[in-house]
Amino acid sequence: MIASGAEEAAILKLSMQTLKEHYGLNPGKHAKTVRGIGYQLGVELANDLRSGDVRSLVSELAEYWLKNEIGEMSWEDEKQGLLAVNFCSDCLGRSYGAGYTLCPFKEGLLEAVFDSKLGRKYKVTEIECCGTQDAGCLFRIDYSPG
Repeated sequence: MIASGAEEAAILKLSMQTLKEHYGLNPGKHAKTVRGIGYQLGVELANDLRSGDVRSLVSELAEYWLKNEIGEMSWEDEKQGLLAVNFCSDCLGRSYGAGYTLCPFKEGLLEAVFDSKLGRKYKVTEIECCGTQDAGCLFRIDYSPG
């Protein structure tokens, strides 16, 4: 376990900020590395979560995100697996119009939480982002059978 409670959230926020500062707004060829770091921290975060199904896991993550001032998380469209993240602490207002999505860290983090807690392989892909002039971030969560 890397930490607990507010300390763990502070580590997540600091990691997001540090990676953006180190690689810039567009991690480019480093996106896989940034995603991998998010995945590793997501595995650690999953250890502290209780939920065992997608709906309650998203509710628990949304509560964690809000409580720790990381941002707001909610279903945009649960049936299509679309998860919205708004007012995120690491990208709000910094990069409107960059022309590309900016959140491989969150893709990895979310993917690890779903994989670890639900015992299946998920693929999380950011499809909208403030970097592409969207109001917030939107992630597609797909289950990958076998």
